[in-house]
Amino acid sequence: MIIDARNTGFGSVSGQTRALPIVTQKEAERLVHMLNKTRDTYYESEQKSVKNSAENGVGKARGDGLKNTDHIDVSTIKEVKWEFAFETEYTKDKALNNAWFASQNTMFKLMGSSAKAAGNAAAGLDKEKFLDYVRENGLEKEIIWSDIEKNLVGSKTFDNFKEFTDYTGALFAGLESRIMSDFSGDEQMSQLEIMNGLYEKAVSEFTEGFKHGINELDAGLDLSFTYLGIELPEGKIEASIRGVIDGKRAAYSDYITKNKDYAGVESTEDSWLKRDVGFMTCALKNAFKPADIQAKGDLWNEKDLLAIGMLGSMYSVCPVIDKACAKLQNMDEERLGLALSMCWLTTEKITVDLNVGDSVKGLANELFEKYASSLLGDTEEALEGARKNPLGASSAAFKTLDKNSVYSVLEVMQRTYKESGDCERAIYKTASFAHDRALSKVKSGGEYSRLWRYNKPKENAIDGKRFWGSFYDGESKLNYGGGMGKLIGRWNAVNEVLKSKDLLAFKRNVGAGMFTSFSNPSTFSGPVYGGYSDGKWWGTNLNDLVNP
Repeated sequence: MIIDARNTGFGSVSGQTRALPIVTQKEAERLVHMLNKTRDTYYESEQKSVKNSAENGVGKARGDGLKNTDHIDVSTIKEVKWEFAFETEYTKDKALNNAWFASQNTMFKLMGSSAKAAGNAAAGLDKEKFLDYVRENGLEKEIIWSDIEKNLVGSKTFDNFKEFTDYTGALFAGLESRIMSDFSGDEQMSQLEIMNGLYEKAVSEFTEGFKHGINELDAGLDLSFTYLGIELPEGKIEASIRGVIDGKRAAYSDYITKNKDYAGVESTEDSWLKRDVGFMTCALKNAFKPADIQAKGDLWNEKDLLAIGMLGSMYSVCPVIDKACAKLQNMDEERLGLALSMCWLTTEKITVDLNVGDSVKGLANELFEKYASSLLGDTEEALEGARKNPLGASSAAFKTLDKNSVYSVLEVMQRTYKESGDCERAIYKTASFAHDRALSKVKSGGEYSRLWRYNKPKENAIDGKRFWGSFYDGESKLNYGGGMGKLIGRWNAVNEVLKSKDLLAFKRNVGAGMFTSFSNPSTFSGPVYGGYSDGKWWGTNLNDLVNP
């Protein structure tokens, strides 16, 4: 079961991650207790399967969209999904809740309204009477800038690039319109100055997070590009992100001038909502979707930046196999070639699916080449270490790597894909070539039969003979057996992530090193995040794809 707690006051803007795994039953019990405590906070709890909802105890809805969690079987909770303020669907009811909470000075106030009702006159009113009050008197024109700033809190990386840039563009376009309407003279200039300062801060923080990361678990591009010796053009990331946000803000502003009643509240009893910035921002985003912002000059557009973010995540430091990993001394050339081939195919598919420009294609190719060089360098270093201390074999058993054999497998992948444009065809042809070539080396005798990476004289050693001998055997009980099925399973999962545009799933699961090991059934731990809402599945259950 996955709890959808995206709009809880205690979680919507406080964390740096959007999906939190529940590790212990105690944590699950604490979560349910917190959900029940915040009775006036909006949230939903849904079972993983609609069919099982009644059986597993999701109660009937109770006021203000709150669903009863009293009877949830906490042992079934696996994960919690949070949503940042800039991702939240902000309804009229939530706007009312916000304004009412603000008038009551409650600690459970949700961020977003950035406006309040007149002081003492509204204090102490129940929600129904408060609604009558604001319909008659409206909200104050004062903008609560601290609330607006809190709405911009949250992880600022490639996986929420579109959400953040859309929200920021709409937020400041709407704010500018409101300031020009509600204020005049020096007061107007003062409000615009505050707004512009906050805008600069938001853009700066996003570019910083995108490039350098938030923390070790949410790393930016520096830990991949820089690690592999690639210098990104100075200032180009920053200028490109600013160009996207500026472009969206301008498009939203232009839409407002031509569609004054985009929120549908003009001259209605709910016209008080015009001063609720959270509501108006969400209404603007729902009413208008900016077209793809075209980059100026040699800057990158949104799709280019998303691809760069995905590549940076894929080639982060963690997937690059550690030089101390002794397993590399036992990886034959064809297995390394197949791993690099799958890595290349993933890289190529990212650039093709996002239709990136030539400069990003060049960057992607350079990143792959640097990774390939690093991986083969690590392998050679492991072999060199083994030659110095061969542990029961002669140093000749760890002969230096034949890089031409590695790249011959990669060449099959590149040629087949470029000729056919068919990923599956390229995978099958490349795997077949690697399989046949490795086993032919073993059967030929001579030097290959003496190399440990092809024929290690130990029971069940993961050498070329055993690995490739069981590669097509789906019934194999060996932990490295049935490699072809695992390879296809992993590719299907990667392909599904790319197809679904689930960027958080990509960041968590797709790495350059994911095809180098076949000792486990899956490198994925799903579901990444997801659940049923209104009868539809949101998120991607990668575990079902990898382990059908």
